[in-house]
Amino acid sequence: MFRSVRALISSRNDRRNRLKRVTDNELDSLIATSYSENSAGRTRWGLFPLLAGRSSTANPKHYEHQHLGSDAGDDDRDDYCVESQTEDQQNLLQQRHQGVGESSHRDRRRSDDDAFLESLPANIADFFDFEELSRFVRIIRHNPSLPEPTSSGLRCHCGNCLVKYSELRIGMISQRGSADEEDSAEVEVLLSRLTKTKLLTAKIQASLTRLETSAGNVQEAIRPIYGNTQRLQQLGTIADIDRTLEAIENIRKPLDITSNEESIIRAGPQKAGLSEFLASIKRTNAALTELKTTNLRSSQDAVAKLNTMLRTGTQQLEFVFRDTLQEDSTPVEPLHYITKELPFPTIAQDKVSRLALINSSVASSSIHLEPDSPAGSIPPTALSFSDIRGTYMAKTLQNLAAASVNTTKKKTPDAIYRQGTNGIGIYASCIEGLFLSEYENACHLFEREHWGPVFVDTTRSALVDFSKTVRELNTHIKANVTTDCFLAYEIIDIVSSLSFRLVEKTGELKDELQDTLKPIRETAKTSLTELLDDTRRRVSNMPSVPLDGAAVPLTSDLMTRLQTMTAYTSPLTTIMVALGDGNWSSTNTSANLQSSTKGFDVGADGRQLLAHYCTDAIDALLQSLENKARAILKGKSLLGVFIANNVAVVESMIRSSDLQPIMTSNWMSRVEIWRKRGISLYLDTWKDPSSYLLDVTYTNRAGQRPPSSSNASINSAEIIKGLSSRDKDALKEKFKAFNASFDDLTSKHKQLTLEPLVKAQLSREVQALIEPLYGRFWDRYREIDKKGKYVRYDKGQLAAVLAGLG
Repeated sequence: MFRSVRALISSRNDRRNRLKRVTDNELDSLIATSYSENSAGRTRWGLFPLLAGRSSTANPKHYEHQHLGSDAGDDDRDDYCVESQTEDQQNLLQQRHQGVGESSHRDRRRSDDDAFLESLPANIADFFDFEELSRFVRIIRHNPSLPEPTSSGLRCHCGNCLVKYSELRIGMISQRGSADEEDSAEVEVLLSRLTKTKLLTAKIQASLTRLETSAGNVQEAIRPIYGNTQRLQQLGTIADIDRTLEAIENIRKPLDITSNEESIIRAGPQKAGLSEFLASIKRTNAALTELKTTNLRSSQDAVAKLNTMLRTGTQQLEFVFRDTLQEDSTPVEPLHYITKELPFPTIAQDKVSRLALINSSVASSSIHLEPDSPAGSIPPTALSFSDIRGTYMAKTLQNLAAASVNTTKKKTPDAIYRQGTNGIGIYASCIEGLFLSEYENACHLFEREHWGPVFVDTTRSALVDFSKTVRELNTHIKANVTTDCFLAYEIIDIVSSLSFRLVEKTGELKDELQDTLKPIRETAKTSLTELLDDTRRRVSNMPSVPLDGAAVPLTSDLMTRLQTMTAYTSPLTTIMVALGDGNWSSTNTSANLQSSTKGFDVGADGRQLLAHYCTDAIDALLQSLENKARAILKGKSLLGVFIANNVAVVESMIRSSDLQPIMTSNWMSRVEIWRKRGISLYLDTWKDPSSYLLDVTYTNRAGQRPPSSSNASINSAEIIKGLSSRDKDALKEKFKAFNASFDDLTSKHKQLTLEPLVKAQLSREVQALIEPLYGRFWDRYREIDKKGKYVRYDKGQLAAVLAGLG
């Protein structure tokens, strides 16, 4: 159907082209005829009869008036209409039709006709078909004197004359028929066929419209499916092609990088420049990663070559790392920084940045060079850092280690260690400052997860030397435990504090420092028992005790040690808590030390444990002294004085030192028992003279009953008068024996070496014992001897003598 429609349309176009050629020839003939008939001076209206279908010989006046009515006689309008053509116009028209400049004129005329056609009324196409309209335009264009076209016809310039387009069309057709009947018939046939063609075209157009509507509906239904399918096919194809090209490019890119980076890596960081060298290593790492990801067999040679290049480059970077690090690793004098309270030096900032970049590059390369190493393992540069900086720290601290050992030497072997005289304190301070500076360096150079391991590895060498120094000091302490055990306490205190501060700031080295303290802790634990055993041993080894009852120097030595212990309360309390209350006793020392954890009480009060230990030490001393003195000293009085003197030394040194707040009343009560024990022993000898002052009173005998009131005066004469001679002789012997015993004891008392406190105490105790008894006895029986032969002391004299004992 579409083919038949196209054939019809093509046939119609051919007919139109033939009509155009015929119309041009007929138009020229029509115009030539019109002007030849009007050449004798006829007006331009001569063409109207021809166009209107009338004879060319018709009277123009008649035609004019026929159309204009009663207004045709107007002179002005008549003159306007009867205006003759000029000769120039007639000559121009004749020249045009005679072929003068026919070709160029015709082309120009056709372009002018097209422009004129645009200016005609829009409805003129309703009266003429295409061919007729073309002829009409040419007639009007070649006759400037013709009326003006309007929407309904041609109007004369006067405004009253009007020729309708339908009449013009009939005239044009009849004129053409008179010229050539055969052509006219053909034109009529063509016009008829054109009309049919128009109808057929309209039908075909309606069919096409319906087809287009149906096709549009089908297209709207199929378009989404077809569009999606086509888009998916295009996308899938394009994506596959892009991925393929990308994969090819990814495979070729790492293979091409080998030759590009080999020259840089072989040149080394010194010649190529560190930045360019690091960038080359980075690109090589990336290429290796891509090639290993593809895992193509064809890329194995390239992988092996890149691995070799990467290993070479990494080794060169390690050399640069070590050389750069070595520049700032010269040992320093630690005392300079400690005495002036300056921080220890760190690596320069510009070198830190450079070293950090090198470490990052080497760490990235280690993933390919050490594929079997676990994730997060320490890079090779960290080992270099630990080696170089560890050596630097060990050399910086080596003099302090030697000084700590040398300061243990003493001029007096028995001298007790004085706090701070050993160099271990300065040694620990330098370790703290140096370790913290090195931790700062590690934080600047390495990743966060590597700070701790690198710091521990770096400090290992210095800690080994420190542990060795502590062991040497421990050996010295064991050999002099009674005098230098306090150095062990000091070391425990110093190292424990050092460990706490380092762990607080770095989170590392707690276990290492605790391991360093293990031997010294055991020595400190055993020293507590050793001090008690040494006290007993020294008492036992004493050749004698002072015969005058004076306190022995051992008492002062023991109290001095106990006083010194108060300076190490913190380490001692931790030791005693770990050891357990009472586990320092020598009776079961080995068993207690083996099961120290059994006696471990985390809630124990360390100060109370220390007070308990001090009390046990005092008990051990006094008990040993008493046992020793019993075998040497004769008489309880001397033994009591000896014990009292040593107790007085103990009490005096407790009150004059930091032991007083530790030794509370609960613990001092045990010391008080020893003091009373000594006084009691001493007063036993005074029981002898006091026994002579006792008498027997018979209440049932007349004259011997004592007065009921103490305020009542005693009549000694009456009492004596009531005694028998035998009783009187007995009283004289009592006075005589008392005098002898009293004089002897006072004489011996004056020969004793007494502590001021003991002297006053004994004087008060003797006076409290003797003076009341003698006063009562003297009041009753003073009249037995008026000459003073038996009664040597009156009450005042005896009181004076007793007071002189103090």
